[in-house]
Amino acid sequence: MQQIPRSWPDIIDFLGNYKPKIYYSSITWKPPELGTLKCNIDGASRGNPGRSAYGFCLRNHKGDLIYAQGEEINECTNIEAEAIAIKEAIYHCVAICLDKVCIKTDSLILVKILAGIWEVPWHIAILVSDIKALALQCQVRIQHAYREGNTLADYMANLASDREGRLSFSTFTELPRKILNLEKQLVPNLRIKTKRISQQHNIKEGEFSFII
Repeated sequence: MQQIPRSWPDIIDFLGNYKPKIYYSSITWKPPELGTLKCNIDGASRGNPGRSAYGFCLRNHKGDLIYAQGEEINECTNIEAEAIAIKEAIYHCVAICLDKVCIKTDSLILVKILAGIWEVPWHIAILVSDIKALALQCQVRIQHAYREGNTLADYMANLASDREGRLSFSTFTELPRKILNLEKQLVPNLRIKTKRISQQHNIKEGEFSFII
């Protein structure tokens, strides 16, 4: 900002020739440890608040699909949709007696709220209480994931919103094989920003996590 000239014609010329620096990171989805399941979740709100849906997908240590679900929900905000996604994912795990589940969400705000670092907003207080109550019934780890490592859950949330209903899948052939295969083969996605997001070019998934 200190390099911007003072006169208006010079400012226009300066901005017209400005080229921002591009920073990138390599984000890779990684399978969970043996004996643990990974559940990527995502909540989508088109309008914030607006038309909303959630999606989640469970995979094992080989990266194979166990179950995926998406559903359109009442109009709400992004943070509410993310909270509903976590609640529904844990509810499913409890219902079929799954244990040792790592839940990945790209909402760092919600992760910090559930960890007790940030105060719980009043409009998701009941959802947060429900999540913690469900989590007592199975061993759940909540981790932050970058959006580029959460592509299948994002796909499920948007698919549910487009189809206006509840969807569930339990086989490999029912979901887009490209996403599943690329993540199973540990092919990275590039995270590109015009501002520095890390001193390193490779950011580890799940830098912030906790158990509830």
